[in-house]
Amino acid sequence: MTWHGRPARARPRLGRPCHLKLSHYTYLLNSCVPCLTMIVSTMRCKFNSEALALVASVVLMLAAAESALADSPCARCHPAETAGYATTQMAHSLSGVTPEPPGEFTHAVSKTRFAVEISGSKTDWKMIQHLSRGGSSGEYVPAYAIGSGTHAVGYLIELGGHLFQSPICFYAGRGWDMAPGYEENRQPDFLRPITADCLSCHVGKAEPVADSLNRF
Repeated sequence: MTWHGRPARARPRLGRPCHLKLSHYTYLLNSCVPCLTMIVSTMRCKFNSEALALVASVVLMLAAAESALADSPCARCHPAETAGYATTQMAHSLSGVTPEPPGEFTHAVSKTRFAVEISGSKTDWKMIQHLSRGGSSGEYVPAYAIGSGTHAVGYLIELGGHLFQSPICFYAGRGWDMAPGYEENRQPDFLRPITADCLSCHVGKAEPVADSLNRF
C-alpha cells in the first residue's frame, strides 16, 4: 500500500527565509530538553505542574518535528512547514493500530453483539474485533486506525489486499460504540469497501490499484 501524506499549507513568513535542517531539530531535541528538565527539577513553587506540562509539550513537538523531517520527502524543501504540520491532529489521522481498552456492547437496532480484545504479549499483540448476530459470528483484525484519537478512532480491515471499514469505533471518554453511519444500520458488518474518496480526508492522496475499488 502506498500513501502520500497531506502537504502542509504554506504560511506567510516574516524576515529572512527559514532553512532548517534535520540536524537543527536534533540539536534542539538533545540540547533544550535536558536544560528544561533541569530547570523544572530545581523549581520549588506552585507552578511545577504547569512547567512539567510545558516541558512535555516541547519534547513531543520536537520529537514529532524530527520524525517528520526524517521520513517525509516534503521536508527536504519545506522543513519548517513539515515540522509544524507534524504537530497537528490531522498529521496523525491515519496510523497503525494502537492498543485500546477491551470492551463489548450490544447494538440495539440490529441486536448485534460486538466485543474487542487485545490478544498476545506486550511486544507481539493484535486487536481482534468480534461480531455475533442471529447465531452467526465472525472476527476481524484491524490493519489501520483512522483518526487522531482526540475524539474517536475508527478502524480499517484488510481482507485479501482489499480495505473495508469496521462498523465500530473507540470514542474518547465513552469507549466502544458504533462508527458514524452505522448507528441505524440493521445489519452492520465489516464489508463496507474503503475507496480513494474515503481516504482523501485522512491521507491527502491514495494510489488505488488500477481497475480496483478498494485496493491500494
